[in-house]
Formats: sequence, C-alpha cells, structure tokens
Amino acid sequence: MIYKITAFILSIILLGACNTAEDRANALLNEAVNVYMQKDYNKSKILLDSILQTYKNEKRIIIQAQDLLKIVKKTEQERNLFFLDSILSQRKEEMKTYIKDFDEINNFNEMPWLEHKRQKTSNSFLRSFIKILVNRNGNFYLSSHFCGDKYINHTSVKVYNGNNSAVTETIDDDSMINKFDDGEYFWETVDYKQSRDNGVIDFIAMHSNEPLKAEFIGSDGRSYIILNDFDKEAIKKGYEMAFIFREMIQIKQQIRNVKQSLQSLK
Repeated sequence: MIYKITAFILSIILLGACNTAEDRANALLNEAVNVYMQKDYNKSKILLDSILQTYKNEKRIIIQAQDLLKIVKKTEQERNLFFLDSILSQRKEEMKTYIKDFDEINNFNEMPWLEHKRQKTSNSFLRSFIKILVNRNGNFYLSSHFCGDKYINHTSVKVYNGNNSAVTETIDDDSMINKFDDGEYFWETVDYKQSRDNGVIDFIAMHSNEPLKAEFIGSDGRSYIILNDFDKEAIKKGYEMAFIFREMIQIKQQIRNVKQSLQSLK
C-alpha cells in the first residue's frame, strides 16, 4: 500500500517536471482563447494578464497574449458600443413621446427652457397654477403663477394631500419674482430655481394620480387651488423627461469614451 502511494506521488512529481513554464503559459493561453470564444471577455483578460505578469521570460507567448488581449479589449468595447448605441436609440424614441407636448421658450444666449403646451401663459392667463420648466441638460425648476383681484405677494407654495405635503423654500430674490396688474387682475410669478422647489416637483410626480391641493403663501394673504389633472400630468412628464435628458447625456459621454478606447487599440 505504501509502495502504491509512493509511486503515485512520484508520478505526480515526474508529471510536474515535464510541465515547463512554456507548457503552463501555453495552457493558460489556450484557456484564454476558449473563454474568449465563449464571450467571457472578463475571464479571458484575467488569464491573459496572468500570463503577462507570471511568464515574462516566455517571449513568444507574451507576444501572443498581448495580441489576444488587444483583440479581447477591442471586441469588448465594440460590444459596449453596440449596446450603448441601441440604448441611446431607445431613449431618443422615448423622448419623442414627451417632447411633442413641449414648446421652447427663447432664453436669449442660454439654453432654451421647455414648457408644456397646456401650461403656456397664453393658455392660462386668468388662472392660478404651478408648472415645470425643463432644459436639454436635464435641469428643471418649478414656477408658481398666481392670478387674483389683489396682490398676496406670495413667495412660497405648499402642495398637499391630507397629511402628506411638500413646501418650497421661501423666495426672497426679486430676480425670481415678477408682478404686474391691469387694475382689475393681479398677477404674480415666482421661480424656484436651483432646487429651491424643495421636493415639490418630486411630490407631484409621485402623487400625480391623487387629488392634490396647492397653497400660495404670501405676506398679504393666501390662496388655495386644486391642481388640475393636466397640470399634474404636465409636471410629471417634464420631470420624467428631465431624467431621460440626463441619461442621454451620460450615454453619449460613455460612447465617446468607448470610441476613444477603440481608437487607442488600433
């Protein structure tokens, strides 16, 4: 029995002795090729990196491993590019269903803002409402529009349903407040830029199927409205559209990065 075990161990030792560094490197190279053919690019890169780090003296195999590694990386980046292009195409098609309901507001030298067609001031002249404005960078802000028989000088808005509510920050910047009247009607507009809506847009988007009320809070009075369904839907659409714009920007940047990587692999 002892003789058999000793013979077995000896056979392993002798087998190992025949397994030269070149043999081991070749075995890893063959495995890297096989997993590459199976589209397991990450494992193939790991195996090739192992060859490059461990068998630096095997010049012929090192050259083959370097060549294969370049092929693996190129194939992987081409696959990534195809995937990103397809996702971007999907987002562009998705955007078409949103953008058709919005019009641009000329913002002089800055990027134009987009407003929902049903929330244009010309369509809502004699009513109080709140709306969203979005640009193609994915930025958005809330704007509250009050119309009444006197000024209430509102500087914030609260949106609520029962005990659930969200309140904007109080705006004290005159550049974000506009007021005018014709002697009969009084109009006030307040913009809550730079996230000063304080989560009101998120709240409306998440509760758009619920009955929501809004309170215009002013130093000279308060006014209450029930949000129209089309106002809630417009705000929700603008909110969702902003995140699609942001995702498209990220995807385009990733595509540029992948193309640069492919260029470096030529």
